Amino acid sequence: METVSKSLIGVAGEYYVSFRLSMLEYAVGLTAGGTPNVDLVVANPRNGKSIAIQVKTMRKARYGDEWKWRVGTSFEIANRSIYWAFVDLKEQSNLTPSEPDVYFVSPTEKVSEVPKGSEATNFSTPYHLYRYNSDVWFVIEHPDSIRYRNNWDVIKSALQ
Repeated sequence: METVSKSLIGVAGEYYVSFRLSMLEYAVGLTAGGTPNVDLVVANPRNGKSIAIQVKTMRKARYGDEWKWRVGTSFEIANRSIYWAFVDLKEQSNLTPSEPDVYFVSPTEKVSEVPKGSEATNFSTPYHLYRYNSDVWFVIEHPDSIRYRNNWDVIKSALQ
């Protein structure tokens, strides 16, 4: 299978979320490459409200009964005002295109964080962070995935 650079995969996710939000009649600005913590700035032109979104994209995020996105090597949830969009491009071995899924996480929701220096840990929250080797991963467990998948209402509510 032909390989595509990780940065292009990331850009594909950012443009996909931007496209979908534009179709909902929001003004969307993509930040310059390398801007830390914020990929999109989204505004409601009818009332002037705006939010920032961080997008993480995987070619294939589903592994068994969970979805996983690599979020970095020293990831910490420092800014509780950022919304998260986790994009699963759902790559298949036969290269059949399919509609990506986007999982939204509000900054007000609790995320279990990885204790420094720990390895993979099971958490009882709907989603969590865990460290595997030097990478930190964001995981959504299967029973909770429906609640977050393509739930554009998270963003609509923030911009009302």
